[in-house]
Amino acid sequence: MRYLLGLVGHPVSHSLSPLMHKAALAHYGLDGDYKLIDLRPEMLGKGIEKLVADRYTGFNVTLPHKRTVAALAGELTAEGKLLGAVNTVRINQSGVLVGHNTDLAGFLMALSDAWTKGFPGELAVVMGAGGAARAAVWALVNLGWSRISVVSRISQTAKSLADEVSRLLASQEPRKENVIVDAPAVATVRKPVPDLVVNCTPVGLGDDIVPDWMAQQLAGLASEGLFYDMVYRRDEIGTPLVKMARALNLAASDGSGMLVHQAALAFNFWTGKAGPVDVMRAAIAR
Repeated sequence: MRYLLGLVGHPVSHSLSPLMHKAALAHYGLDGDYKLIDLRPEMLGKGIEKLVADRYTGFNVTLPHKRTVAALAGELTAEGKLLGAVNTVRINQSGVLVGHNTDLAGFLMALSDAWTKGFPGELAVVMGAGGAARAAVWALVNLGWSRISVVSRISQTAKSLADEVSRLLASQEPRKENVIVDAPAVATVRKPVPDLVVNCTPVGLGDDIVPDWMAQQLAGLASEGLFYDMVYRRDEIGTPLVKMARALNLAASDGSGMLVHQAALAFNFWTGKAGPVDVMRAAIAR
């Protein structure tokens, strides 16, 4: 079997995914390839039709297409349904798109690698209110955090996410009534002091400007806490938020670990073989 894989998004030229997946294919001696597929929003539908016609095995999805592809998928996994977005697709033998999302599990694994204290912590602050933030909140709920605060530049989007998660938690059996998910004002002084701050926004991808409200979140982090940035940089300088956290003598980790774990999970979704995490990590380290 030949595995035809790729990354659909716009833009995609910066991606490290081909390095990881080609290394994984070689590790198992599998015939295949992984390509970057740049599709503008207006070309997405026809582009995916071509992937099906060309008998692709599957593909990853990045900005700005995650929600659109979720709507196009014929089937969604539990993770895809929960998060309302898709970043990994398998094309079955009938040409049906099976949409999946590795954000939640990938973040959970990466945080487990970076977190040196026992789970769970007491209070986590999630910066952002989009799909990545939704995945982070659910991962923290699954890890047992009792309080999670969602903060965003647009307060209403943070409140909408917090309310959505709270409603779902209240409807679950057994109910997790001890879990508080709120959306306090950005400038709120938090008690207890957060032991984890997570950046789920694109800040740091394009430039080194850190908004004041994000700097305030880092300044409020406990001295023994952790800052986790879902953004990663290909250079050794680090993201602006990671640099700021380290200047404050805080432990900090960027999104490279999450990137590798997500890639390993996607590889398993397509091939049925465990993604070789060490091999994939070594590929991007080079």
